[in-house]
Amino acid sequence: MDCPLSKDFAPLPLTLGQVMEGRPIAAQNSYLLHLPDEILSVVMTYINTDREALASLALVNSDCRQLARSCQFCSVVIDYSPRSSCVLGILIREATERLISKNRLTHQPSLGACVRRIQTDSGHYWKEIRAMQPKASRDDEANNVRNDGLGGTFSIDQWGLAVGNMTTRMRHVYDPSLILVISSLPHFGVLDWSNGTTVDNHLLNSLATSTVKHLKLRGSIESEYVTVQIDGEAEWPLLSADIDIVWDFNFHYGLDSADSSSLWDSFFRTCSSSLQSLKFSHRSFLQSQDKPISFTAEFTCLRFLWLGDSTELSEPTLRSLLRSHRLHTLAVDFSYPVTRECLDHVGCLKSLQTLIWTGFDIPETASLQALEQNTQLTAFGIYYSCSASLIERVIPVLATFLNLKTLSLMWDGNTVPVSSLAALSSLVSLEQLHISSGQQAGWRHDWLIDHDAIRTTLFPLRKLKRLAITRDSYRVNNGATGEDIDAYYSFRILDQDELMQQFPDENLGDDSPLNHTHALWETLHRRSMAGHAEKYAVVFEALEWIHVGQLSFVFQNGANRKKAAVSLSRERVENFEALKNMFGIL
Repeated sequence: MDCPLSKDFAPLPLTLGQVMEGRPIAAQNSYLLHLPDEILSVVMTYINTDREALASLALVNSDCRQLARSCQFCSVVIDYSPRSSCVLGILIREATERLISKNRLTHQPSLGACVRRIQTDSGHYWKEIRAMQPKASRDDEANNVRNDGLGGTFSIDQWGLAVGNMTTRMRHVYDPSLILVISSLPHFGVLDWSNGTTVDNHLLNSLATSTVKHLKLRGSIESEYVTVQIDGEAEWPLLSADIDIVWDFNFHYGLDSADSSSLWDSFFRTCSSSLQSLKFSHRSFLQSQDKPISFTAEFTCLRFLWLGDSTELSEPTLRSLLRSHRLHTLAVDFSYPVTRECLDHVGCLKSLQTLIWTGFDIPETASLQALEQNTQLTAFGIYYSCSASLIERVIPVLATFLNLKTLSLMWDGNTVPVSSLAALSSLVSLEQLHISSGQQAGWRHDWLIDHDAIRTTLFPLRKLKRLAITRDSYRVNNGATGEDIDAYYSFRILDQDELMQQFPDENLGDDSPLNHTHALWETLHRRSMAGHAEKYAVVFEALEWIHVGQLSFVFQNGANRKKAAVSLSRERVENFEALKNMFGIL
């Protein structure tokens, strides 16, 4: 099932009756509009795929226009462009009508009644900034003056002022307008405010009294006294929340510590009883000693919990989050002593199926008591690379898990020790495995992988269906030294021996176009990785999918019952998302 907070989520359009908000259909003689909602919805799925047909439908009459709107404006992107400004203007006018109306309805069928999801996107904002940026000429550099591309010149200071005006307009015009709109939409369910905003009392109270059930919020807070305040015992029926908040720099600068407990206590008290999925991060400011976040609430429905790095909770608060008998997936910063002690004390979480340790610098001697007590786990992962000694303490514990299907591990340094591979070979129940080593970010790939060692050592994993190998790098045979391994994907140096073998008619001189050289390298690399994939398929007979060399492959039966690797994409994937592909976590 699609996650409502995923970037590509597309909600289903509402029915005609819902977007009409109880109004009678004006075209009483229309056979189409009097079809049962279930049938009309199926018809609209076909019309919705044809933009011209949808536009023509909107011109028939007011009822058909509203039906077309239910598809066109089911999901709205506010990107601060002229088009989205026009849509936002209509929604503001309708919100004003609802505020002054006794029955909370607009005079005419509204666009706002069709909106189910809003996503903010600052892409147009940055596009405008880049377009306004003056181009420098050498003569003007010394005078801090640049050409505007239109025959005029202005200073960098003037450009900075223009950017500041745009930012002010976005923060003090667009964002408050969007907050007003959110609280007025009758069928609004998903808000993805990913581009960041100032989180204050007005925003939180508007959200808590809206119909939002799925919330993604990025932003900063400027005070310790921001809280959610709604009337009486009212509750906010929020189902999923993905929250990533930081302290505002100007507020926190110069403070030794800050405490956000009052904010999160008021926030979770309003929605904890309905919350099923929570990703929560409120990071400490630089090196400050912020107080651990503390709140008291009952999370009886919580199934998914991800606590972000550097988000320090008090032990009673963490216990309250772990108390749900439905908790299925848990990701916690295992580098915090309080977290480890709490998990040890809580012991077995009977409903837990997936456990992920996040956090940098997990101690090699960290207690494994909590892991030992949760033998029912089907998936386990360590989010960041850690020492081989810690991993080789963890694997024997995992070997006692009879139902472990999925595992993700990353090693410090630039190698996966054979001793670790030997330990992994004991996990015979595994069906999905992700392994990695070396630099985990940026262009450097310094793990010179030994595929033969992996295949030879891990062959006991007969049930393996999916194998992901990331940040792997390779040596070029034309004289590249070991120091060049980390730039394998960046330099894309052609192996001359392999080139002559695969493309005997190619004659590349020093004047060969770079894009042609790179295209040949990509072809050779893809063929090489397909060869590695097919060798893995021989060892692991159940293998259905593999990711290696930044490429994903599936298999189809070839000649002599040999499995042939088929690439799933034309381009390499530089940042493979193990959690998404192996754990199903977005």
